[in-house]
Amino acid sequence: MRSQGDQPQSSVRWRWLYPWGLLFLILLGGLGVRAYRLGAFAFWTDELYHVVAARSLLETGTPYLPGYAGGVYGRAYPVTYLAARGFDWFGDDEAAARVPFLVINLVFLVVAFFVVRRWFDVELALIVVGVLALAPHELSLGR
Repeated sequence: MRSQGDQPQSSVRWRWLYPWGLLFLILLGGLGVRAYRLGAFAFWTDELYHVVAARSLLETGTPYLPGYAGGVYGRAYPVTYLAARGFDWFGDDEAAARVPFLVINLVFLVVAFFVVRRWFDVELALIVVGVLALAPHELSLGR
């Protein structure tokens, strides 16, 4: 016979699935909306600098940008390097340059979940990640 404080075995067994399963579904949805038509739009002005420098980085080993003071584009080198890795791994188009940043944005959502869960609780963490996963401003930054 069960005492009053005991919970059914099935609810205890599946309790761990609630936050992790829901987080997985939120991240899957976030991935879907971020990946949808990822390469459909041309590069923005700030992306274009990194794209030209990334292509040069792959071809010559130096992030050269024509018309830039000194020619070598060293500003935000990690961004240029990640765009170059995207070109190297996925081809030479808009989506390939944006894939590394899509992955970084999903990692940010996971980190946000853990931070909010630690400071507050798991329910608020799931709400925050759900809102960030679908917020239009975050979607444009995540691409």
